[in-house]
Amino acid sequence: MASALDRLIAAGLLFRQVVLPDATYLFNHALVQDAAYRTLLRQPRRALHARIAETLEARLADIAEAQPELLARHCTEAGQIERAAGLWGEAGQRSLARAALVEGTEQIKRALDQIATLPATPTLRGEEIKLEVAFANALALTGDLVGGKEHYDRALAIYDPAEHGPLMTRSGRDVGVNLLSFRSGCVWQLGYTAASLSRSDAELAVKNARETGHATTLMYALLYAVVDHIRCGNYSVEHTQIVELAALADERGAPFWKGLGTEVRVGFLQRPEKPRRQFRRSPRGSPHFGQLERFFMNRGICGIWQWLTRSLANLTMLGVVLTRQ
Repeated sequence: MASALDRLIAAGLLFRQVVLPDATYLFNHALVQDAAYRTLLRQPRRALHARIAETLEARLADIAEAQPELLARHCTEAGQIERAAGLWGEAGQRSLARAALVEGTEQIKRALDQIATLPATPTLRGEEIKLEVAFANALALTGDLVGGKEHYDRALAIYDPAEHGPLMTRSGRDVGVNLLSFRSGCVWQLGYTAASLSRSDAELAVKNARETGHATTLMYALLYAVVDHIRCGNYSVEHTQIVELAALADERGAPFWKGLGTEVRVGFLQRPEKPRRQFRRSPRGSPHFGQLERFFMNRGICGIWQWLTRSLANLTMLGVVLTRQ
């Protein structure tokens, strides 16, 4: 092995970094590397990738933990598809968490593509739903609302309440309700009207949230429904749901939801029949505007944030200190 490496270095095809015995080697050009890689037959190539993956986990566990995409690539090439799908999904979620949307969407797409080749199991279906939601959110945030809706639709098509009811978001909300709420905002931004799927999704989300008996899920669904009814001009229902949201948050001792519900309710109460000159103060005049903006944008709730800044800019100040529940 050592003599073969020396010959390659002498021929100018490899570079040696660091001195022996800790040396590493680099090809002098990517095309040379590709040519060498293509000379390998399929089975030996898979075996090499499997050995690299095993070595990474056994001897370089810190690198494998920090870079799941590196391990995912070798598992993919080794034909370890289910394992690779999980690693690509993990890498994608990490990328999205640090706002690397382009990188994250590509990694999650790889995970979804590989899951599609595997036999359907309850575990894989649950993982697919979570990845479809993350993928749709990322597409919507990058402006691909049509693509986002397509993947919300896909997730809802495979979501089975009986099978996937236990699935929860990281903050403890029902995934099915989350999906409907997310899609309601997405389709409204695509231009749907008051009688559209948008309002139907929001109403169904509230209905399903009530059936879960889970307070946080219901408060979340009510907030999205309130936003949707305001966008569609359905103010009477909006008012009822704002009151319910505030009352439920008060009952559960949830300061964040109570604060946000109260501020939206103030905007509602000040809206009807009042001269607009009373509400010329921009939301950006609020000392807490930055906190409110960061809260919505960090959580990917772009539909709500766009509505807050556009629709209520001349109605009332939405300044509230947000407390995480």
